[in-house]
Amino acid sequence: MNSCMRHVAALLLGLALIPAAQAQNLPGSNNGNNGPIHRANPNSMQGTQPNAPAVRGIQTGPTTRTPTLENGGIGNSYPKRNAAPSRPATETKAPTYDANGNRR
Repeated sequence: MNSCMRHVAALLLGLALIPAAQAQNLPGSNNGNNGPIHRANPNSMQGTQPNAPAVRGIQTGPTTRTPTLENGGIGNSYPKRNAAPSRPATETKAPTYDANGNRR
């Protein structure tokens, strides 16, 4: 009977320690570099820095539109043109003649 109680006690102790053996959230592990890309490749800098430098001071240049599906900034197709560019209009000149009456 005594050995049965030892086995039950060991089983209960083992069941009590299961949650402690699982992975823990360590303090300081909630940083922004712990995304799926960074976990797959720890040396990856993708997504950690903005794609353009920060604008400081007064902004004097024109503002750019953010790309959307509506304005054609996002997509995988060729750029769409409204109309093909036309050739510049040239004036037709009357043929010129030399002193002998031949066309030039």
